[in-house]
Amino acid sequence: LPLSAVLDSPLFFLKSFVHLILGSGLVFGIGALAGWISANLPPGRAFSQILVYTAPSWANLIVGAVGAALTAYLMVRSPRQKPLVANIAAAYGLVLPLSASGFSLTARIPTGMESGLEQFLIHLSLAALIALILYFSLGLKPAKIFGYAMTLALIGVSITAMFVFAGLLPAEETPVAQVETSPSPILPETPVASPAP
Repeated sequence: LPLSAVLDSPLFFLKSFVHLILGSGLVFGIGALAGWISANLPPGRAFSQILVYTAPSWANLIVGAVGAALTAYLMVRSPRQKPLVANIAAAYGLVLPLSASGFSLTARIPTGMESGLEQFLIHLSLAALIALILYFSLGLKPAKIFGYAMTLALIGVSITAMFVFAGLLPAEETPVAQVETSPSPILPETPVASPAP
């Protein structure tokens, strides 16, 4: 999306947006399918570890941001070569929260779907903003007014999304499964013999 904005190509922007929606739907759907399968497994299994990917994490945010910056830089430096390794880091920040969100929906994990979607949108907004800043700093700027309008719109949407969704995130840590302890047995009182007079 940022590349299509700086290249002044509305058709490429629309194509990129449709690919983003289709790809996101596919990842969410696969996560939902996995959650549905897990919900139909025999009881006794806990999938609370999935909440790690839906909770806010500086490490995940940094990995996604570095991946977005490297992807944008490599696309400008050598446009004919696909930046596959950098794409893995960028996808890490996007795919895991989105698939965990789908998993949480069908596995009936409370608040997992909403926080996973929030994390996905925050990471996507940050990646778009970083790519735009990098493109401008490398001298890749739109030639027409339409490109500047798309760029400003993308920057505005990215910053707004980051502030809105970051403000909605809970300030609590990822819930940890509590260990159930069996109550200790209560022994009946034994009668105490009184001393003989």
